[in-house]
Amino acid sequence: MTKENKTWENKELFEQLAAIEHERWADWQKYLHSKTFSDSQGYGQVIGRDDFEHWRRQIKTDYKDLSEKEKDSDREQVMRYWKLIQKEIDKAVEGERRKWVCQNCYKYPATLCPHCADE
Repeated sequence: MTKENKTWENKELFEQLAAIEHERWADWQKYLHSKTFSDSQGYGQVIGRDDFEHWRRQIKTDYKDLSEKEKDSDREQVMRYWKLIQKEIDKAVEGERRKWVCQNCYKYPATLCPHCADE
């Protein structure tokens, strides 16, 4: 990231999402490390063949072709940041609504409101 990027309109949201991503990555690393074992030849930690093959298959698989259990795992990760995204969507929708709905009666499109047309 460069200093120029510090003027983003939504830097706070971006940083909140980055913090969630770091948490997600750290949790993955804890899980991954729990699946390793010491190599008898002294090469360090290795991943078991079954885990390796399982993850290799998942890497090559499009989301739409995953099992529901695998999709649920991905959905669980999205839930970490979904509330922040939904909040931003709601703010954007509200902003658009204000542009189009009469701000006096909130019942009619702003350009067609019979009560406010004379204003």
